[in-house]
Amino acid sequence: MTDLLHPWEGEKRVEMPRTREELPLYDVSLTKFLLLFVFSLGLYQFYWGYRQWRCIRNAGNGVLPIVRAFFLPLFLYAQIRHTQEIFARHGHPERIAALPLAITFFLLALSIRFVPVPFDLLPFLGSALPLLLFQQRINAFHRKIAPQIPSNHLIGFRHLAIVGVGGFLLFVNYCTISEPLIRGDALSKKIHDHFLEAGFLQPEEEIIYLYADGLFSIEGRGLFFTERRLVRYLASGEKEGPRILSLPYDDIVDLSLQGAIRPTEDSILYLKTTSGYTYMFDLPVAQEIDKRFYRELRDAWVRARRMAPSTPSRSPRIDP
Repeated sequence: MTDLLHPWEGEKRVEMPRTREELPLYDVSLTKFLLLFVFSLGLYQFYWGYRQWRCIRNAGNGVLPIVRAFFLPLFLYAQIRHTQEIFARHGHPERIAALPLAITFFLLALSIRFVPVPFDLLPFLGSALPLLLFQQRINAFHRKIAPQIPSNHLIGFRHLAIVGVGGFLLFVNYCTISEPLIRGDALSKKIHDHFLEAGFLQPEEEIIYLYADGLFSIEGRGLFFTERRLVRYLASGEKEGPRILSLPYDDIVDLSLQGAIRPTEDSILYLKTTSGYTYMFDLPVAQEIDKRFYRELRDAWVRARRMAPSTPSRSPRIDP
């Protein structure tokens, strides 16, 4: 194995490649790299790392490509230094800023775990930049030693499949509601004013917790409660108008939560009213949304029942 800190400069030159398979390193165009990196949600970097480490092993280095690729952020520095050895072995010695590229990639890859959605998209895209700069040097090296071999830029069916699946997952992750359970004081003024205008919320009320079960927006469909009542809202089309189910706390006799049997199922919130009717609402178990919503709702209901004077029962109001 060559010394990592002293690249081997070999006494004899190797034969120049004639086909892409004979290139000393993995060749891929920058556009194709970035496309597959983004739409594979970053998984392409591990395949790319494996291909590069396999070429390094074929050059006579005793490494395990799968292990090195899996821990790519830790081994990128070594990968760049081994690549420099291969450059020199083919008569094109040049220096690459191995340490800055490796540190930048490591910090950006690590920061993705600590940045909330959707801002984690910035370090995710940024982490591709050091790899792109590195691949650019590899491609330039290949054009020097084998200018007759075209760049690997073609997009095949499997690449399109990755783009399609990855594009859908990116859309779901960044264009749909990422945090469906929201504290009332965390709602924006725009949403608060929209609820007032639509009649979901009364001017003297403040939302304690809101669960949005719409796909794309909080305003579309959801369930929230105030210190006075529980409200189920649905923003229909313009002709039908919004639909509202309002359940004042003094009309609720009891409430309970039936937990989901399987992780893929929802829990069911039961509300028994003075009229004898029982309402059911689905709550997801993810992030313990069901338990958190139920616990806060029950506390608000208990407080309201203790403070409210005895009044004749009313039927729940449903606005068409």
